[in-house]
Amino acid sequence: MRPALFSIFLAMILFACSLGDQSIPREIIKINPMADILLDIAVAESYTESYLLKDSTLNKDSVYKSEISKVLQLHNTDPSIFSKSYSFYTDHPTLFKIVVDSSHDRSVRKKERVYSNTKSHFK
Repeated sequence: MRPALFSIFLAMILFACSLGDQSIPREIIKINPMADILLDIAVAESYTESYLLKDSTLNKDSVYKSEISKVLQLHNTDPSIFSKSYSFYTDHPTLFKIVVDSSHDRSVRKKERVYSNTKSHFK
């Protein structure tokens, strides 16, 4: 638990120190929701690759687009807003690193919760 808290604390310090004049425009998805969306997109892409694309008759690009569309709907996010936000963050590497690191930290915490619940079932 402490490494996760340290990572969050470090990310907040880096964010505060590095923003300077790089404020996030109002129309851009904020860091935390963007990290959640990216995590869910990564999970959807993994699911698509592992299960859906075993059917060789499916078009890979359309399946990926469909799954990403479902993620954006889940987060009540318009695809054009997501695209604009993603472009903004990739144009600002310091902010993008914070988003990606936050997304990664969330995935690690989720994995730890799943594994800890699984271990308790086998005791």
